[in-house]
Amino acid sequence: MHACAVAHALLGDAFGMGDPGRCVKIEGNLAPGISSAFTSFVILKLMDIAHDLQTIVAQEKALVFPRFDANRAWEVGAYLHEIGKARGLALAIDVRTFGQPLFFCALDGATPDNVDWARRKGNVVAHFRRSSYAIGLRMQQAGTTLAEKHALPASEYASHGGAFPLTVAGAGVIGSVTVSGLPQRSDHELVVEALCALLEQDYSKLALARA
Repeated sequence: MHACAVAHALLGDAFGMGDPGRCVKIEGNLAPGISSAFTSFVILKLMDIAHDLQTIVAQEKALVFPRFDANRAWEVGAYLHEIGKARGLALAIDVRTFGQPLFFCALDGATPDNVDWARRKGNVVAHFRRSSYAIGLRMQQAGTTLAEKHALPASEYASHGGAFPLTVAGAGVIGSVTVSGLPQRSDHELVVEALCALLEQDYSKLALARA
């Protein structure tokens, strides 16, 4: 794989590399010290991704509703609303079963862009039945994108953290709980924190390791 693709997949938008085509080609070989440091960084980053993926599997297995209906959807959305309001977060919050919106709100400071991110992240859960963050991490591991690997357009699918599968015992994944407005890892963890509280799970045992 071209080094530029690896850097893009691992560093991403946080370093202004949202478009792989914008990577600058560096001619020649890197100095040994720089090459060694970069290799070490990549290895550590891949280890972080693997650890997060392992934790997300545990989250998805543990956060299962015994039953779910419109009233429960309102409780989930309202709880996220209260957390966001108390912390002064500018969020879009969406709770839905597949094909049926059940709760939506935008807190002060949220933008139409947040709403669109929530929609596209929710589409990833609908397609893969996994957390959007897990899918995004898998794409980073592979150095690819949803468009390249699965022909899913970025205009409709966003493999960024924040959409979590809504799972019901005996029925499987029936929808998604999504927030948008924070960095993607924080979006994901906010949903997990809320679901842990509502499902009486110990968040400290399911939380992602501190970055």
